[in-house]
Formats: sequence, structure tokens, C-alpha cells
Amino acid sequence: MILNRPKGKQRTSKEFVITDYYEILNLQKALMEAKFCDKPNDHYVSSSPIIASLHNRIVDHLASLERPSGGDWETWRRIDPSRREWSFAIGRIAYKSKWLEVSRSEKAKIASNLIAPFKVSAGLLQQFLIEADTQAKSV
Repeated sequence: MILNRPKGKQRTSKEFVITDYYEILNLQKALMEAKFCDKPNDHYVSSSPIIASLHNRIVDHLASLERPSGGDWETWRRIDPSRREWSFAIGRIAYKSKWLEVSRSEKAKIASNLIAPFKVSAGLLQQFLIEADTQAKSV
């Protein structure tokens, strides 16, 4: 996996390359802990679009590496209300003070960032938003 600098940013160092499968896998595990831990130190981590994008790219890369050996990341990435990560993501809504004020489409973007690297169907996304609204109103 090669991580390049964003366009428009001044290059201050050489690119950062991770080629070892277990390093990439453990980076994914560290991101899972940071995003879905019981007591986060930095609540922004969970909903960061940058971290969500990076996490999705890492899992995509792991899936491509494991596909020939039968790895099933697509099944793992399906989230629903029975998964602990669903509850943790809903719980993070309490820290989004303006949740009830933003548009439905903005809520969908925030929700997608909160649940990354997991994927949801449109129906489950709507269920997530309803639960998140309920959570935000109760805080």
C-alpha cells in the first residue's frame, strides 16, 4: 500500500509505503479500535471523512490481497443493528451537537463516515439515521 500526499499540499517528506500484509492488517485493527472504542479521547476520529476514506482504502486493499485465498471482507463489511460497531456509531451522535440542525444528506455523509469501513444498504442507512435522530433528541 502506498500513501501519497494530497494534491495541492506541499511535499515535506518522501511517500510512506507499507508493503507488509500484517502491518496493513494491524493498521486496520488500530483504526477499528480508534473509531469504535468505549471511551474515545478524540471524538472527531470516529466521524472524520479523512479517516473514513483511509480506513475504506485499507480494507479495500486487504480485500484485494486476500481475494485469491478466499478472504471474505465483503461479508465482514456488512453492518446491521446487531453489530457492536452500529451501537458505538449511534452513540457518537451525542457528540455531534448540531446533528438535529443539519440536512438529511449531510447526516447521511456523517453516518457513512461514522460507520466506515462498514457498508450499509439504503434501507439500513435510513434506519441508522432514524436511530441517530432519536439518540440526539435524548441527549
